Amino acid sequence: MDEGNILIVDDDLESLEWMAGVLGQCGYSIETAKSADEAVSRELKSMPDLIIFDLSAPNSDILRLTKTMRAYPEFSLNKIVIVSEEKKMGAAVLESGIDDFIARPFDREEFVLRIRNQMRIKRLEDRLIVSNNGLRKANTELENKCAALQWQIESVKKEKDDLELKNARLEGLNRKLKRKKITIRTIGWFLVLFLASALAAAFIFGMQQVFRGFYKFRDSLYQPMDIEHHLKRNSTENLKKEFKENIHEEQKSGKKQNED
Repeated sequence: MDEGNILIVDDDLESLEWMAGVLGQCGYSIETAKSADEAVSRELKSMPDLIIFDLSAPNSDILRLTKTMRAYPEFSLNKIVIVSEEKKMGAAVLESGIDDFIARPFDREEFVLRIRNQMRIKRLEDRLIVSNNGLRKANTELENKCAALQWQIESVKKEKDDLELKNARLEGLNRKLKRKKITIRTIGWFLVLFLASALAAAFIFGMQQVFRGFYKFRDSLYQPMDIEHHLKRNSTENLKKEFKENIHEEQKSGKKQNED
């Protein structure tokens, strides 16, 4: 059994019932209308996959009808089949955008096969539309993921640039710290040398003061009346020289007295 929704538009009640009966026996869901205006104006039970028009009108009416039907979004993707007794209208009908033209009188089997072929094409087109929508959705998701990935790449690149800048700053600070460390170490050595020199000078100066104090203390121990210490302090030769000088002066003073 075939599946699908078919709308039959025909002002001839007998023809309408015949097509509805034949296609209904094939398993299609059938809805009917007496005119195209009625078909597009009234609410249908379900969206038709295929529309059959029984048309015996001039070519201009066919073009107008096709454009009118295709203008409605709900009918833009439907298959449209024209059945008519005017066989000469077939080429004009197909050129106007109609999917198929069946001339009357037509064989029941041919009629069913043509409708079945159009329904098969419609199902394939629907599958293609679904696939295209799925691909479009997948493409959109892929584009979104690519955009997100690109944003992440840009973020990582920015973080990398920031890290490189921070690393360069840290290296600069490290060099400055090394120079300061060397400077502080140099100043420290100078201070150590200066303090060592100062301590050495102070030690030498202090020792000199100690020796001077010692000598002063030692000298203070010698008393003028202490002959023994005085003799020990002066050498024998100096004592002899002083003694001779004293005797010589005494002799001179004695001679002067005698002369007087």
